[in-house]
Amino acid sequence: MINYRFDLFKKFKQFDIISMIDLENTYQELLGKLIKDNWELSADKFEKKLVNKNKYIYNSLLASKVENGLQTNIGLNLNKKSVYKDFYENGSFVYIEIPNEIMKNQTRFLHNSDLTILNKFFKEVDWDKDWETLIYDYDEKYPEKHSTNKPLEFSWRANFSVDWFLSIRNQGFINPLVFFPYEEMFARATHRTYMLTKLGYDFPVFIPITKDINILSNDIFLDNKRLEVKIDIKQKKVEYNFK
Repeated sequence: MINYRFDLFKKFKQFDIISMIDLENTYQELLGKLIKDNWELSADKFEKKLVNKNKYIYNSLLASKVENGLQTNIGLNLNKKSVYKDFYENGSFVYIEIPNEIMKNQTRFLHNSDLTILNKFFKEVDWDKDWETLIYDYDEKYPEKHSTNKPLEFSWRANFSVDWFLSIRNQGFINPLVFFPYEEMFARATHRTYMLTKLGYDFPVFIPITKDINILSNDIFLDNKRLEVKIDIKQKKVEYNFK
């Protein structure tokens, strides 16, 4: 179960198939939804250009809005992504919602190797009350910082975005994650997987359709294990294994 913000993605069911071109059109439509919802966009459409005779790359497209009293900044899925021309013209994706029970095994982010204290914080926090004081208390108790994709962050909550979490919690999740062919699953967006898991949601993804759909994640799970996802579209079966 996922609480989507817009109806655009509510129509997708497990094992639904969508072509790369239709997916691009869906994300173009998403931009219109965001504009109507008063988001500020860095561009009004996704555009792509050939970087060589075989590959496209999409433009940068960022979105921002003040919600819940906080500035929320997000990059949408096609933002600066590359796709091979053949896959763009002929490829397709299958929509899958990875169960919450599977995703609960996540133990780190790309920029935060230990979620122990953050998990403890989540057991204490009441997001409908004074969560800001609790964050301040944790910052005082655990003052260590380290550099991430930002200059310095408190290590205990590095790579966790409070504004984005509250936006998803209160207004809904905007869009599923898109993985492209030959891309390692969860090589990005590990903070997003964590936030949805903490909200009790399954994790929605568009996975590229290959001859044998068998995609492997990075080692963000318990005991540094990777998640293997095997999909049989004809039989409508998904197999999850930790390796």
